[in-house]
Parts: sequence; C-alpha cells; structure tokens
Amino acid sequence: MVFRRWFKRFGIPEELSCDGGTNLTSQESRGFLDTWRVRLRVSSAHYPQSNGRAEAAVKCAKRLLRGNTGRNGSLDTDAAAWAIMQYLNTPPQGSEASPAQLITGRQLRDAIPVDTSLYEVSERWAWLLRERERAMARSGDSAASRHDQTAHNLEPLTPGLRTRILNPGSGRWDRAGTVLETTAPRQYLVRLDGSGRTTIRNRRHLRLLTCVQAHDDGTTAMPGATPPSQGRPQRHRQAPRHLLDYVLDNATPQATH
Repeated sequence: MVFRRWFKRFGIPEELSCDGGTNLTSQESRGFLDTWRVRLRVSSAHYPQSNGRAEAAVKCAKRLLRGNTGRNGSLDTDAAAWAIMQYLNTPPQGSEASPAQLITGRQLRDAIPVDTSLYEVSERWAWLLRERERAMARSGDSAASRHDQTAHNLEPLTPGLRTRILNPGSGRWDRAGTVLETTAPRQYLVRLDGSGRTTIRNRRHLRLLTCVQAHDDGTTAMPGATPPSQGRPQRHRQAPRHLLDYVLDNATPQATH
C-alpha cells in the first residue's frame, strides 16, 4: 500500500483524517491501520469544514498541478517538477520553516535564484549529522578490532595451481578448478573442471588442492601444481582413485578470513 511507503519514510502517524471514502474505511484498510496503531478519524458527511486540513491540501495540489501537466495529463514535466519544488521551499502560513527545511534541514535548489546560505544545513541538523558519523565510525572501529583478533592473510595463489572451490549454497568444497590469473587483490579467475567455465572467486572461497601421486622414487604427495622436474624427468602414475578421495575428504581446511 501507499501508506506503507510513507510510513517507512516519515514514520507512523498517530491519527489519519479522511472524508469517509470507502477506500479508507473498508475492513481491509481499517485492519491495516489497526496493525500500525493509527487512529482513523472520519469527518461528517457533506461537511468539508470538519476535514479542513485535507480539503486545503487537495485545493493546493489542484492549483499546483493546474496548467503544469503535459500532454495526455502527464505529470512527468519540468513545469510540474519546478512547481512542486517551489511549494516545498515555501513556508506555510504561520510558520517560519518550509516543508523542505523541516524534512532536510535546508532549502532545495529550485528554478528561482536565492541566497546560497539557504542551501546550507541548519546548525541543529549539522550537529546531528556529525554525531551520526562519529557513531558509525566508532561502530566500524569496534567491528574491525574484533575481526583483526582472529583474521590473518591467506597465502596468495599463483596461476596454474589447482584449487577446491566453496559452494555457497551447500557450504561444501565440491568443485575443483585451476587458477588462471589474479584479477584483483585476493581475487582470482578460476577455470572449473568439467564444464571449462571460468569464474571469479575471492581467496577465502578457494582452498589449495593436494594432488596425491605415486612416483618411482617413493614420493607420494605434492601440493598444488606439479613443480618443474629437476634433472632427468621421472615417470609416474596416478594414485588409485580411492586414495585420492580419502585424502580430499580428510584434508585439513586452511584458515580463511
């Protein structure tokens, strides 16, 4: 409903006045207002004076839009926008502050030139803004301090390394791929096994894959990509599949941020 949008922006009113229209007095509307704890005051029938504020607002809106609408009754025009801004910048009778000043703490810059000092936020508003910024800074410092107590940098990855990839949906490391390049700090372009599709992942979502291989010289494991051979290349064969599954399922997770 439209009221819900207004309540979120300006807060919940204590009382809502209407002229008895069925759109506001229906059971559905009354139930909505009761949920939000808003009293509904209905003016007397055929007695517009009892709902004077609403009638005055309607009359003002009609004057505001009359002659400023575009073709086919469109309100998406420069003239209508200027008229609305001028209304927001005009203090109502008996008040020294305009609607714009009451809401934003300053005048809005519209099509009419005025003293630029009117565009400055009032001292009260400026103080509230500064206090809000200080509170946010204190909260951010506290959160950063708690994070730094346990966080540490992960070892960077280089192109060619084999990695396991975290599945955000299941929380399991059920995909594998090869690092192609570093696209940003702690961010890597990885080619997925099987589909060959590439994806960009943060370092905390990548875990170094340990490849287990049996060599003639007795070597059984080496992390990441195969290091360059030294001297005469040695023939090797892939370890049995069940051994790979055992190591991958029982590998100790590396620390993440």
